[in-house]
Amino acid sequence: MKTKFFAALLVLLACGFASAPKAKHTAVLKVGSTPAGAKIEVNRDYLGNTPMSRSFEAGTYLVAVSKEGYETAYATVELQSDETVAPVLKPVCGICVLKTEPAGMDVVTQDSVLLGKTPLLCTSLPLGRHRLTISGVGVRAKTVEVNLPDRVPQHLSYDMTTDSGVLDVRSEPSGLEVRVNGTVRGSTPCSVGNVKGEAIVEIVSEGFEVFRRKVFLSPGEKQQLDAVLAPLPGSLKVVSIPSGARVYVDDEYQGDSDLVIAKVAGGERRVRVEKKGFEPMARTVKIEKAKEQTEEFRLQSNTGGLTVSTSPAGATVFIDGKRVGVTKPSADGGAVSEPLTIPAIAAGERELKITAKGYADAIQKIAIERDKVATSQAVLIRRFIPNYQVVTRTSTIKGVLVHINDDEIRLELRPGVMTSIPKHEVREHGELNE
Repeated sequence: MKTKFFAALLVLLACGFASAPKAKHTAVLKVGSTPAGAKIEVNRDYLGNTPMSRSFEAGTYLVAVSKEGYETAYATVELQSDETVAPVLKPVCGICVLKTEPAGMDVVTQDSVLLGKTPLLCTSLPLGRHRLTISGVGVRAKTVEVNLPDRVPQHLSYDMTTDSGVLDVRSEPSGLEVRVNGTVRGSTPCSVGNVKGEAIVEIVSEGFEVFRRKVFLSPGEKQQLDAVLAPLPGSLKVVSIPSGARVYVDDEYQGDSDLVIAKVAGGERRVRVEKKGFEPMARTVKIEKAKEQTEEFRLQSNTGGLTVSTSPAGATVFIDGKRVGVTKPSADGGAVSEPLTIPAIAAGERELKITAKGYADAIQKIAIERDKVATSQAVLIRRFIPNYQVVTRTSTIKGVLVHINDDEIRLELRPGVMTSIPKHEVREHGELNE
């Protein structure tokens, strides 16, 4: 009996478990948008505005996010686990056609975004009101307000006002380059537009002086400018061999060669070059307008040289009273100095003077010949001039110092007369002041 009861109970329990409902799987769907506050529809059912977070059974859902003035964003979501949908909504744009007279104007938004040039089909402006700036070369910029309430195309036209004048330029001769404020604008005769207010007009051509004029044009004004250009003077390049010669044109000093004289009036000009130590040269030169010519002068020397040796060395040498150098001791230590070479001495008879401390001056006449080197050897005669003084306990002795060592001081008292003073007897000694 108990066995039948338990069997029946097991059957009942099995039936109860088999008929119990299964738990449903859910996940969270988060919906946001930029901008926020957009309408949310899930499977066409309105569920509220962004942002939103809600649980749904697992499955496939169509999410629509919409806001006035923006395009609706759609997303299909396979919801098995938590998902997020957050579209950036695109503004609904209007349609407008912009035309200007003249065409080719730039159209720019108030955010400095270039939309293009007129005529312009614009489909990138959101619905609403917009301030646009229209500008171009030769016109005054214009700011306009455009209203795009819906997708109905707007047709807009604007007449642009010129912001500049026109300048007609003619020249004699013709075919010359015209520059306005430094920019090349054509060749004469020509009509130059887009001249705003004050401007500097230049007419330029090789071989002519630059024609320069300041003009002022009001918007819409037209002026005519006639120019007669003067030919440029010639230029002269003067080269001398050797260089460094003084250059004169018509007896007016111009500078030292080699040099270019930029402006020389056309016609015959007397050109002269001079350099110390060389014969001056002059010639008549014909200067042509707007051309550079070169004149070369090969100068002939009119100087000679002199070499001087002295005994003793260290003598100072003068030519015609001008100091020209000092002789140096010879390498072998001999009595005669190394030769002193004096270049570029004007040809003719010159006075040579040689001096040395303690010696009589040597003066002689030297004949200097062009492009030759004369020689002179001078033996100076020593003068007896006491230059040293020794004070002992008993006397003061003056003479020419011969030598000093640790034991004695040796003086020449008179030419050829020597004396030696022992160092232990000396109280003071030193050079005599001249």
